[in-house]
Amino acid sequence: MEKDPIVQQAIAAIDSGDTIILEALIAENPWLLSERHANGEKGYFKDPYLLWYVAGNPVRQPKLADNILDVAALIIKALPADSLKEQAGYTLGLVSSGRIPRESGKQLALIDLLVAAGADPDGGFGAAAVHQEVEAVEHLIKIGAKINMLAAISTGRTAVAKEFIASANAEELQQGLALAALYGNTELLEALIKAGADVKAFCPPGFHQHSTPLHQAVAARHLAAVKTLVNAGADLYIKDPIYLGTPIGWALHLEQTAETPEQAEQYKAISTWLREYMSREIAQDLFKAGLISAGQVEQAVPVIAIKLGK
Repeated sequence: MEKDPIVQQAIAAIDSGDTIILEALIAENPWLLSERHANGEKGYFKDPYLLWYVAGNPVRQPKLADNILDVAALIIKALPADSLKEQAGYTLGLVSSGRIPRESGKQLALIDLLVAAGADPDGGFGAAAVHQEVEAVEHLIKIGAKINMLAAISTGRTAVAKEFIASANAEELQQGLALAALYGNTELLEALIKAGADVKAFCPPGFHQHSTPLHQAVAARHLAAVKTLVNAGADLYIKDPIYLGTPIGWALHLEQTAETPEQAEQYKAISTWLREYMSREIAQDLFKAGLISAGQVEQAVPVIAIKLGK
């Protein structure tokens, strides 16, 4: 516990870009670089190394320090050789997938710095693709990263992605399905489904696993992708484990909380289509069960749609 104030001082120096204080803290406390610092969190930023903080991911402030490259270089230079590659590699993933590095105009330069320090550029693809940091993915390819299915999907290289799909295993197919839904690529969705991807399954770990590809297509406002997944048998009634929302529930909620009128209209188009589809499906089930006549099916659709919209 006595080390906590020192760790906090070091983090504050990173955030403010105070290289003088940071250098002094590291010189007096070399354990700052070699130890992971317990933060009581779970997930991808559990017990971080000090270097991880240069990425600003998760978000701590709206902008990285103007001299964050100097800050990162200072830490990298002082790092023990036996842990440099590991630490730089993980930090690369944080930088590549982070909104704040991009908005601060430092993302690509930080990527270059970390790769020069020994980070494997191939390791930055996954998280960057999932968080739609396409410029970072393109830059990783430019500096030598070996393109894979995730990179191909996220950068719109459809023909290349199809080549990877042809030899993908079950896990890779599910990853691809989650990503293609997020990017709204119906051509790749169809190819992945044809190859055996399960449209009813939740997205795999690291790919918004609290949701299904259909939830993700809804959230990303891709109506064509929603139609493709639904027509392929996606579960319309499955609830995510965090918000307990169905895909149409997500659409209705996001329509109300949209940042712009244009986005609200896109969510409305999705919820309207889903309501219509689900209402017809329910009406047909009622007819098959003998609860309504064939002539009542069309009459039942708008009534059911109203209830689904509540």
